[in-house]
Amino acid sequence: MSAAAAVVASMIGAGVFTTTGFLAADLGHRGAILLIWVVGGAYAAFGALSYGKLARAFPESGGEYIFLSKTVHPTAGWLAGWVSLVVGFSAPAALAASAFGYYAISFFKVDPTISASILLVAAATLHAKGTQLGNRVQVALVLLKIILLLSFIGVSLFLVQGTSGLPTPGTTNPPESWPTMGAMAVALMWVSFSYSGWNAAVYIAEEVQNPERSLPRALLLGTGIVTLLYVFLNICFLKLAPLTKLAGHQDVALQAAQQSGIPWFSTGTAALVALALATSVFAMTQLGPRVYAKMARNGCAPSFLAPKNETAPKLSIYLQTALALILLWSATFDAILTWTGITLSFSTTLTVCGLIRFRGPSLPALAFVALSLCMLFLSIQNRPLEAAWGLFTLSLGWLIMKMTVAKNSSACL
Repeated sequence: MSAAAAVVASMIGAGVFTTTGFLAADLGHRGAILLIWVVGGAYAAFGALSYGKLARAFPESGGEYIFLSKTVHPTAGWLAGWVSLVVGFSAPAALAASAFGYYAISFFKVDPTISASILLVAAATLHAKGTQLGNRVQVALVLLKIILLLSFIGVSLFLVQGTSGLPTPGTTNPPESWPTMGAMAVALMWVSFSYSGWNAAVYIAEEVQNPERSLPRALLLGTGIVTLLYVFLNICFLKLAPLTKLAGHQDVALQAAQQSGIPWFSTGTAALVALALATSVFAMTQLGPRVYAKMARNGCAPSFLAPKNETAPKLSIYLQTALALILLWSATFDAILTWTGITLSFSTTLTVCGLIRFRGPSLPALAFVALSLCMLFLSIQNRPLEAAWGLFTLSLGWLIMKMTVAKNSSACL
């Protein structure tokens, strides 16, 4: 249960409550928006099935770091660990915390950046206490989040009158032109960020009972639950508000709720999104440090990052939180979103290629790689600056590895 909860908590974060605003601006077509969320769910499912095979073969904490080290080369594994630290967890945690601060401003009456910083520190403090306490809180918050999301969907679909949304009998909507393939590829990159937690359970493999059997189930179950929630949430957003009201807004859920004209619904939506974003921050604070701790045990990172006597990796938690705080106070949302999507897609695609090299081709793995390569190629064409930052991130990681990793550490060469 805790592994599936980690998947759900990691996936339902800032992306689903912000991305549709960018999609509305770039795509301008309701059908295309819903299609891209369905394709994103299929893409995540293909990845989850592929990672499930890797988890059976290598039931160790560490995610892409372990998989690439075993199937491709230790250097590739080290770079994947670097990507996890900077892009995979620190940046999304900063984005989720930033969005939390904005949605929670009506409750806490403080600057959003300050409340976001408090959330990051609170998550680090909780998970530094130990794994059992963190897991219990995580499961409870995820169950509450799912109940509240289902409540939002039910109220939106059956109790609240939409103002534009989806076509209704006897009405005619203005014609919408279908977006270009380049725009769809960038949109899928953004959506893939929203689904990026589908691989979350592999980061805590050593803390899961019977990981060879439990992890694949947790990956697929968590991904399936989130895909259904995402599609229905976007149906609700598109029902409640016209595209012109959603386009370009990061607080897309709140914008949609405000169109209902019901004050309690808007307030409840803000509270729901704040809770969802908080659980996402807690999940990333739990999962990411396991990668750096595993690298430290293998001699690929400073030894102080590895916990002693099987306790929580406190210093790894503090390191990730410090990076998230730096990004929170210095970076912008939209640039990080595209940079994160491109860099993470490169890492997961290489990991699934490692599976194909290790076990041979399979339909889910081939489908995942084909979608990834198409998405990366078109996204690089349409967003060259963010792609350049992704290449810089990988190059910087390789340089740091060469400067810091001991030459006699065979696990990292």
